[in-house]
Amino acid sequence: MNMMKKKGYIYTVIFVFFISAFIVSLSSSIHKLNNNNNVNHAIIYISKIRMLDSDINKIISNLFYEESGINIDISSNNITITEYIPNLKFNELNSQYDNLKDYIKDEFSVTLKGDIKINDSIILFNDNYYDLTSARVREIEINKTGKTQIILYSDFDPFSTINTTIINGDYNLILSFININETLYTYSLYINPSEKSTIAISDNNTSFKISVDDYIIRIENIVGEMNITTTVYIENPAVYLDIGKYYDNTYFGFKLNSTTPLINY
Repeated sequence: MNMMKKKGYIYTVIFVFFISAFIVSLSSSIHKLNNNNNVNHAIIYISKIRMLDSDINKIISNLFYEESGINIDISSNNITITEYIPNLKFNELNSQYDNLKDYIKDEFSVTLKGDIKINDSIILFNDNYYDLTSARVREIEINKTGKTQIILYSDFDPFSTINTTIINGDYNLILSFININETLYTYSLYINPSEKSTIAISDNNTSFKISVDDYIIRIENIVGEMNITTTVYIENPAVYLDIGKYYDNTYFGFKLNSTTPLINY
C-alpha cells in the first residue's frame, strides 16, 4: 500500500470515527419525520445535520492541510499563504473529496451538491479571498489600505527583462525574488490598487506577470515553476475554505449552505 493510499485509508477511518455516532440518532430522526410531520422533529434533524457538518469540515480541513500543497499561517494581523505553482497535488485531493462525498450520500441520504473540487474554490480571509480556480493563476483580493508582500522563488536571473506600468498611490506592494543561488532582490512599489498596474518578468526559464486592478492582485505564472509566498496585512483575520458545498435533502425540503473553517474551529 503506497503512502497516498495509506493516507486515504487513515482519513476514512478518522471520518468514520467522527460521525458514526450520528448514524443511529440521525436514522431515528428520519423515521420520526416519516411518521410524524412535527416541526420539532424537523428542527432536531437539521440540528444533527449541522453537527455532522462540523465533523465533515474537520475532515475536509485536515485533507486540505495534508494534501493541497498549500500552507496557511496567521501571525498577528498577517496572513501568509505559500504554494508551489503550478500546483500538481490537486488531483489526489479531489479524489479524496469525491470519496468523502460518496460516503455521506450513501450513509445519510444527504447530497453534497456540486463537485467538491479544490480547483473550483477560494480561500476566504475576512472579506477577502485567494482564488484557487486555475493551476497557474492566483488572484488575491486586498483591502483599500495596507500592504502585500509577494516572494517568488524561481530561477530568476537578475538581468531578466522587467517591464512595469505603475499607477502611483499609497498601497505598498513589495515584490521579493529569490533565485536558485538564494540571492534576494526586493522591489518596494507604492501603487493605486484601484487602477491597473502591471509587472512582467521573464528570462530563459520563467515568465510571469503580476497585475493589480480594482483591489485585486493577479499572479500569472506563464512559463516555468515557482514557489509563491503571499503575505497580506489585514486586521483580525479568520480563514475559511469556500469549496462550493451545500447540503440538499429534497425529501424534507431544506438546504444548508456551509463553508469550512481552516483556522480556529
